[in-house]
Amino acid sequence: MKTCRFGNNSSMVYAITAIVLVFFIVLYALTRTKERERFAIFISDNDFNEEAKKFVRSMPLPKGSATQNAKKYLRGISFCRFLLKRKKYKGIFDDFLQDENPVQMLKKVDFEKLCDLPSVENKARATLIASFCLSSDRFIFDGDRVQAAVERHNEFRTLTFLEIMSMKQAFLYVLLEKLYFIYEDLHTIAKVMKIAGKYVGDEGLSATNKKFAKYSKSKLFLSLCAIEANYSVSSGLNDVVFVIDKLYSTYANVLASITDVLNYDFSKLYSPLEILDKFPTFSNAKEKCKINFLSLLSKLSDKENLDEFMYAIRLEKYVDTASSGHARVKRMTVLGKFIAAFSQSEDASLLGAALRSDLLMNLYFGDNKKSKSIDSISKIIDFENTFEPIYKFSPMNFGISTANGVLHLSPHLPVGVNSADVTFCENGVDYDLHIRRGTKKEIFLGDTRIEGTSYIRLPKNSAEFTVIVE
Repeated sequence: MKTCRFGNNSSMVYAITAIVLVFFIVLYALTRTKERERFAIFISDNDFNEEAKKFVRSMPLPKGSATQNAKKYLRGISFCRFLLKRKKYKGIFDDFLQDENPVQMLKKVDFEKLCDLPSVENKARATLIASFCLSSDRFIFDGDRVQAAVERHNEFRTLTFLEIMSMKQAFLYVLLEKLYFIYEDLHTIAKVMKIAGKYVGDEGLSATNKKFAKYSKSKLFLSLCAIEANYSVSSGLNDVVFVIDKLYSTYANVLASITDVLNYDFSKLYSPLEILDKFPTFSNAKEKCKINFLSLLSKLSDKENLDEFMYAIRLEKYVDTASSGHARVKRMTVLGKFIAAFSQSEDASLLGAALRSDLLMNLYFGDNKKSKSIDSISKIIDFENTFEPIYKFSPMNFGISTANGVLHLSPHLPVGVNSADVTFCENGVDYDLHIRRGTKKEIFLGDTRIEGTSYIRLPKNSAEFTVIVE
């Protein structure tokens, strides 16, 4: 009988696996490309509009999915802050460590949403726009620049609803990325400082060391040597102070911009709102209701491969011309209660019906219908102005009827409007109507008060009417 032994073979298999694994890890470390910061050019306010137009038109059509490195940046910043706190750096990095960890609140942001956005060369288009706005002004967040850049892009191609809803994450991601590179620069300075310490303590032997000879030509290196040698500021520290101060200036801009981004309402940049806010049913709806409505609009426009702003224009025309009553209603009585079930296809007719009726707007798009893949970052800050109407439209009803030569007046003044003057024409005769707010409803023909009726036979000559409304 033969006995099979597996011990040696198993050890050999594990050893080969380990060797192959180590080989590929080393190969990856040697061949991977180190991520580098993009070069930024300052753009003045006067030139920004034109440069923004050139920028958005230079971007190719989006395709594929985007990538993001938020977790890498968060880990890198925390690691660098841990290293820079050591006493051997003699406090030159203290200004970057005094505040609480600036990435703590950014850890709560869902940067994964950026991967679902239209992308250009594996980067979310919204992130590219954010980077253009911030890098062109020393990473200072400027709402006017953001609005100008988005408007220039919308003139060319409308940004999608999901992009606008994720624009806050896009700007925070760019600021996180810049923060990462600032700490990487500080980490590099710390490494050079370590070399400077060896150089100072080498007792002259470094003069023959080729490695030290390369560094000794750098003014920054010599400044760090001065720190290691405990020289005073006047003895050669100007160069390192200049570099540190420049980095801190950008660092301060980034921290301030994080707060400004969190407080900025990006929803107003969604261009279809210019059309939809004209409908009181939409402008008066709650935020969740608007998000659900706009999510469907975006979905339908994408299904038809139509620009979302153009789809909003089509919807406006549809509402003006289409008849109502597309919903199917099933009624039943259960345990003495009347129950009605509404159903309607997810198409333009559903959106149109909602724009014509407050009841249907809430029924179709209220809190009972959850929005998909749309959520705010309210864990960080609470918003009270999301989807505030761009135009504060308030419906005004003059309430004028002149059927059969009989005038019937039932006007309405919206909140904030105290009076209105109207001239209307009937059978070639002009009549003046003055609507005023008061304590009780009254109607006057000239100076004579009309009592007991709101119906008045129109005089054959011009006349002046005044209506007091509550």
